[in-house]
Amino acid sequence: MKKSRIKYVGLVAAALLAAAPIAASVVTTIAAPVYAAEETPTAAYVDQIRVGLETTIEQGKAQIQEYDQKLADVEAAKDIDQQTIEDSKAQAAQILEDMQDAYNQMSAEEKAKNNDLAKSIQQGQAQIEEYNQKLDQIAAAKDINVSDITSSKAQAQAYIDETQAKLDGFNAAGIDASTGVPEKTDAELADKTQGYRDVYHEAYQLATSSLKSMAPKPVRPLARKMLRMAR
Repeated sequence: MKKSRIKYVGLVAAALLAAAPIAASVVTTIAAPVYAAEETPTAAYVDQIRVGLETTIEQGKAQIQEYDQKLADVEAAKDIDQQTIEDSKAQAAQILEDMQDAYNQMSAEEKAKNNDLAKSIQQGQAQIEEYNQKLDQIAAAKDINVSDITSSKAQAQAYIDETQAKLDGFNAAGIDASTGVPEKTDAELADKTQGYRDVYHEAYQLATSSLKSMAPKPVRPLARKMLRMAR
């Protein structure tokens, strides 16, 4: 009899999506799982599906963290007065230039004696760098479209929630099948999402097929007789 292999289509597609972060403008909905019977499924094959879903969820969470950071950058930039920073930077640059000129006109002996001036120059350079960073922060915040980021974040969260529901359905089906619990009906899963129900039913078949393939084969009567004679 031909072996039956459950070849997953929908969830493998989700696993492939996990290879890259969720795009800011496009979040693809995971398709309902579809199976094609070919050969006996292996435990590694089942684990591959599960890991693919878990990876998709983790990368989705990382994407949301990026969105949150962008939104936080915008909020932080609101508290920075650009004109004040630019004026302070100009003053600091003038002072630094004067100190640098004075330091350059010193002899090596004078420079050795005026270590405080060298330190002041370093502090002035650090201060100007700090002003530059704040101005860069303001510029970067202006390029962030809060509306787009907020919308993309909501889409990404919906994508994660849907994938999590599918993963929950996948895991629940495996537990039920392995413990001998009959496959639940849609009525019994009424409190679950459609994605959960779709994956549960297909994954239950996958788990059942996998368990059957691992079950010990019955010993034929003639084989039993030969075993007794061998003892």
